[in-house]
Amino acid sequence: MAVISLTLGIISMLLSCCCILPMGFIIGFALGMGGLVTAILSKNGQPFTGTAVAGLVISILGICLSLFIFGCYMLTAYMMRDPNYAAMIQQLMEQYQNSIAPQTIPFFLDKLF
Repeated sequence: MAVISLTLGIISMLLSCCCILPMGFIIGFALGMGGLVTAILSKNGQPFTGTAVAGLVISILGICLSLFIFGCYMLTAYMMRDPNYAAMIQQLMEQYQNSIAPQTIPFFLDKLF
């Protein structure tokens, strides 16, 4: 059970952080909760083992990370309602596309080949 908790916690952090899926933070939160429950169930009336403690800590971090990402997502969605913020974010994206993005791809291609 402790190994399952550790595994769920690690996957929770990866999904919350990477957000490969549009709702990765929700899946990350659910896996973090599952890791937290399995870490507590692995106790069985005895002290926590090292793997259970690691699973407990990583699962809690995964939950906190997914809540933070969700908060950032909601803040961005709220800011996009205001036309002033929407124009500012559009301007930031244009600056990013004009300055950083064209330089990044050739740099990586030169390193690969």
